[in-house]
Amino acid sequence: MSPYTPLTCSLIVEGHGEVAAAPILLRRVAEEYGSYIKVNRPIRLKRDAILRESELSRAIVLASLRAGAQGIILILLDSDDDCPVEIAGRVRDCASKVQVECPVEVIAAVREFESLFLSCMESLSRAGLVHEEHVLARSPEAIRGAKEELRRMLRSGVYKETQDQASLTARIDIEEGLANCRWFRKFHKVVIDRLNYAT
Repeated sequence: MSPYTPLTCSLIVEGHGEVAAAPILLRRVAEEYGSYIKVNRPIRLKRDAILRESELSRAIVLASLRAGAQGIILILLDSDDDCPVEIAGRVRDCASKVQVECPVEVIAAVREFESLFLSCMESLSRAGLVHEEHVLARSPEAIRGAKEELRRMLRSGVYKETQDQASLTARIDIEEGLANCRWFRKFHKVVIDRLNYAT
């Protein structure tokens, strides 16, 4: 691939909020690295559909047509109460049965996507969005109910996934996320590895 041709990514996501937020996160990672990534509009599948081989297979085929042979498919879902390694492996095994030209990567957010925001309290505080005195009782990825914790953390006291997830994704500090959020480190590595491969 020419260095002037951007890597194209087709996303398959679980939540309505990730439809807007995940492309922002991808582009921010690429920009911080001094690169650019073209992100197609994500395909949204409910969690049970992602875990159903027939529905996931159809989504992967559609995503591959959009990404092209030189692109990448990234599946992003919440692990909730499941082990993120196990659920990602389960989805990856299913995806491996689908014959497509581009690689398929699977990222399971520990608990919820919103654990990334809990991991970036300092940068969100600097932006004036969270209570400075707010203290997490546990590590961000150990909190079940990250959305509820986020509501308590935000000065507005309101968190609506479809309205706020994208704007918060645009405000977090990438380095802080890497330092504090394991699933984001995996996400970041996948994106950077593919950008390196593409060039």
